[in-house]
Amino acid sequence: MNPSLKLTDLKQGDILIQHRHDKDPTKELITHAAIVATHSVTEKEIVTDASGARFESKTYTIPHIFEMKVPTGHCLNTIYGEKNKIWSVYRLIITSSMESREETKISRLLPYKAASIGYLWVFYKNYKYKADYKADYKVTNSGTYSKFSIVSAFLGSSEFSAYAQAYANSLWKNNRTQPPPDLIRMSNQCSCSCSFSGEICSYLPIALYQAAMGLSKAFIYMALNAKQSLPRDLARYLTVNKYWSLVGTVSGKSG
Repeated sequence: MNPSLKLTDLKQGDILIQHRHDKDPTKELITHAAIVATHSVTEKEIVTDASGARFESKTYTIPHIFEMKVPTGHCLNTIYGEKNKIWSVYRLIITSSMESREETKISRLLPYKAASIGYLWVFYKNYKYKADYKADYKVTNSGTYSKFSIVSAFLGSSEFSAYAQAYANSLWKNNRTQPPPDLIRMSNQCSCSCSFSGEICSYLPIALYQAAMGLSKAFIYMALNAKQSLPRDLARYLTVNKYWSLVGTVSGKSG
């Protein structure tokens, strides 16, 4: 059984797959994917009790995630819990690789680069976003989640085909400072394919890592079709890739 983690154990760039606690994320169809945006920050403060005694107390902030779902679309949110569901936590761990020592040092920064690009995407100036959709939602770009893309991903292939490779290369060349067209809704009144396509939840962690690493490293660390991968496809890939580790599960913020 995978160890249970605390929220403070999460790190930037961790990929989360939410699934039922008694199910395998690599097999269950009804799953959800997200990527950790921030570390949980632990702070110390001096507290005085009723008797006047002073002692040190520790508090922490709840980590944030990037995700895409209905109705918020692409958003920055605090991690949350859902009844009978947990998040499996996958982490890029590079202790040694086929690259040179200097390249390995660069590769170890990929989780932080992916998270940094996530902020650039979600706060993009031309987004039609809504702040504070609910108390826990920080920024939302509704409409960017595409139910049609679920069908495309289910019927399509998650393999890193020539088309998927070209798309990954395009993300690295064109989208390190702005979101790809799939996540830009140019008009609140128009959702046609000429201005907007939209994607599903598993697109986001795959695309962020591919934008951060470029095609050569994508072959090693994220060789997936971003546009046609279901969350379980992502979980399967991370499970067999030697550089990714399932470090445990976290229940998230309670209701």
